[in-house]
Amino acid sequence: ASAQVRRVLLLPPSAVLLQTLQLPAAAARNLSTVVGYELDRFTPFDAGQLYF
Repeated sequence: ASAQVRRVLLLPPSAVLLQTLQLPAAAARNLSTVVGYELDRFTPFDAGQLYF
């Protein structure tokens, strides 16, 4: 059996982009997809460049 190792990544606030979104309740079913489509409106990055 392989042991699982927990890793923690700490980033300074200057290295993090934090954006609060307000979405309709219907978006909850496909939240990851909806957020992926909205990223270009709120960030200079595309979904493939971000972790969300």
